[in-house]
Amino acid sequence: QVTAGFDGKTLEVDRLKIRADDESHFEASGDWTVGAQSVKDLAVNGVITRRWVARWLPAELDFTAVKVSGTANGVWPSLAHQGTLTSDDIVFGKLNSSKWKLDWAGVGRRATGTLVGEAGESQLTLEATAEESSLRISALTLKRADDAEMKLVKPAVLDWESGVLLDKLALQGPDSGLTVSLREQGHWHLELTRLEQAWLKDWVTLPGPTWFVESLLVEGKKNGEIWQGRINTRAAVDLGEDRAAQITLEMLLDDEGLQIAKGDISEGELPILKITGTIPLTLKLDSPDENWGFDLEKALDLQITSESNPVFWKQIHETVGVEVRKPVINGTL
Repeated sequence: QVTAGFDGKTLEVDRLKIRADDESHFEASGDWTVGAQSVKDLAVNGVITRRWVARWLPAELDFTAVKVSGTANGVWPSLAHQGTLTSDDIVFGKLNSSKWKLDWAGVGRRATGTLVGEAGESQLTLEATAEESSLRISALTLKRADDAEMKLVKPAVLDWESGVLLDKLALQGPDSGLTVSLREQGHWHLELTRLEQAWLKDWVTLPGPTWFVESLLVEGKKNGEIWQGRINTRAAVDLGEDRAAQITLEMLLDDEGLQIAKGDISEGELPILKITGTIPLTLKLDSPDENWGFDLEKALDLQITSESNPVFWKQIHETVGVEVRKPVINGTL
C-alpha cells in the first residue's frame, strides 16, 4: 500500500506498507520527496526474513529474520538518521548460532554505531564510525563466559577504498592477546599469545581434545598467485589424566611448497613425533575452486621419527579418524 502525491515533477510519499507474508512486513511513514532526496519525520520499522534478500547474500549466511526500526530527517547528503537492527539466530558457515544488535546514528554517509553479539555466554561488543571508504574501530571487547575479557589496545582503521586493509587491530587481556593486520599485496599478519579454547567454544564447535595455544605467528604476502610466508606455533593438547602433548611448528610456505624447519610433538621430555622436510603444497589466494594445491611432479622430502605413546595416538584416531597401529617410525619419504 502506498499513499503519495504527484504534482508532475515531484513524488511525495506519505506512507508505504509492504507485506510479503505473515512474518515479513515493512512500513514507512512521513514526508518523503523522492526527486529532492529529502525526508521529514520519516519513521520505518519492519521484519525482513531471509528469503526477501537471499539472492544478495552468501549461501553460508543464514538467519530467520532481521528486525529494523529507524527515523530520518533532512536532505541528502545532510540527512540525519538513526536506527536499530536485530537478529536472534544468525549462523555463518560453521559458526554457532548467535544474537546480534546494531544501534547507529549519523548524518549522510557518516554514522557511529555499537554492535553487540552474543553466543552462549560469550559476548562481543564493537563501537565504530563508518564513512564512505573506511570504518574506524574505537572500542572492541571480547568477553567469555567466566567474564575474562580482551579489549582493543588502540583505535584501528579498516579501509576498503583500495581493497580491504586493516592497520594493526590489537586485543589484549590479562594473559591473552591477538594482533591482526591486512595490507596490500595479500600481506597478512596474525599473532596470538596464550589463547585458550574457552575464548572460542561459544562461537564455534571445535572437534577433538582441549587445546591451548601458547603462541601463533602467521605472516606473509601474495607473490603472483602464490602466498608466501611463515607459520610458527607452540601449543598443547590435552591427553586426559592430567597429561598433555606439547607441539612446536616452524614452517615456511612459498612456491616450492611447505617447508617444515621444525615439527616436534612431545609429552614433557619424552618425544612422540619429529618431522622436518618439504611437502609440495602451495596456497593460492585467488583460486575460485581449490586454495591448496599439491604438485605431483615435485618430490616429497620428509624425515620422520616417532615413538610409541598410546594415549596420544588414540587422540589422533578419535580426532581425525586415522588409526596408527605401529607408531614407531624412523625414516625418510
